[in-house]
Amino acid sequence: MIHVIEDDFSVRDALQHLFTELGASSCTYSDAESFLNFLKQVTAKDCVLVDLHLPGISGVEVIKYLRELSDPPHIVAITGKSLAEINKAFTGIKRPPIVRKPLKEECLLREMDLGTALNSA
Repeated sequence: MIHVIEDDFSVRDALQHLFTELGASSCTYSDAESFLNFLKQVTAKDCVLVDLHLPGISGVEVIKYLRELSDPPHIVAITGKSLAEINKAFTGIKRPPIVRKPLKEECLLREMDLGTALNSA
């Protein structure tokens, strides 16, 4: 399962359409709070695609939380932020793979562990 946390509806919709075409199951969330309500359904076989700039709880906070799980999912961050802003956001913590916006399908898929997500669809 691929979990997409993205506040921009058009990006969320496009990603869900892409994953459907690839035969992967996906769920989308418009904010971190919505995602965290379904956290019990997330497994280590899943991939969480999270925008760094979210309303409310930030994508970086979601990443920190997911890493504290006993068996965390694969995490990929997406952002339109500058490299300086990305580096500042991850000061003192390990960065996950990051794909910059505008998203390119080949870059996104390269950073995701879709083999696992496709097999669990």
